[in-house]
Amino acid sequence: ASSGPSALAALALKESSTPQVSYSSTSAGLSDGSTYPYFARTVPSDDFQATGLADLVHSLFGYKRIATVASTDAYGASGMLAFKRRASALGIVTLASVSITGGANDESDFSEQTEALRASGATVIVIFAG
Repeated sequence: ASSGPSALAALALKESSTPQVSYSSTSAGLSDGSTYPYFARTVPSDDFQATGLADLVHSLFGYKRIATVASTDAYGASGMLAFKRRASALGIVTLASVSITGGANDESDFSEQTEALRASGATVIVIFAG
């Protein structure tokens, strides 16, 4: 069960004070106890993954200047937001940041995003996409 359907279900279940437990919904937005008071999960939120990724980029690999790509779904958008927050605190500069939509069978034209990444001069691209 992904985060989007879980969020919708949690809002509906809130009306009847019915608990919901998810084994796979990782969106950090679901951690908002005032919006989703009866939602719980058995996996950590995407914030942990995003923070860890920023720490790896900085501490393990030593990258200081990057570009980012994020999908526009809840996973990509919230994950990239958490990544950028941590990366900025670590002094990592984001040279370009683009968003993508669609899925595996999508035939969208990503030439604009590709050109923005190329023009940034970044040699490292961090991707958060679902």
